[in-house]
Amino acid sequence: MKLRELSRAEARELIAELRAMAALPPGPDPKRLARAKEIRFQIRGQDWASDYLAGKLDEAYRFLETLLSARRWREVLSLDALRKQIKSACSLAAMTLRTGLGCVYIFAILVPAKYLFHDDELQTRADWLIAGVIGGGFGLVGTIMYWYQLWREKRGR
Repeated sequence: MKLRELSRAEARELIAELRAMAALPPGPDPKRLARAKEIRFQIRGQDWASDYLAGKLDEAYRFLETLLSARRWREVLSLDALRKQIKSACSLAAMTLRTGLGCVYIFAILVPAKYLFHDDELQTRADWLIAGVIGGGFGLVGTIMYWYQLWREKRGR
């Protein structure tokens, strides 16, 4: 494998390809596993790749290794859960590549979704709306608390 320069848009396309591999049937598939390894190598090797992005790519690759292995996929309790973990890691990796809203998206939308819906992916429009309202509520409460703290400091308390 030879490292080549990638734009963030190209990296998002590669991550989408990695995410699509979650739908593959379980069992040995060395060609697809080699392609997943190459995608991970190419994105991790970029100058702009963060540690968080690298960690999510590693996580997705580990789960794909399990799915595309000869025996380990049989030890998994649920193939659907394994596929969901692959998709989740890829979704979070793709979101880090978006400029501006990546951190806000992760902390305001996906974190509440994980702990309230026990799901890393929001499937329906209603899930997105509820997670957005909750994330917005957290932001509003945090802003009000910050302003209140500043007001108290000005008053000398």
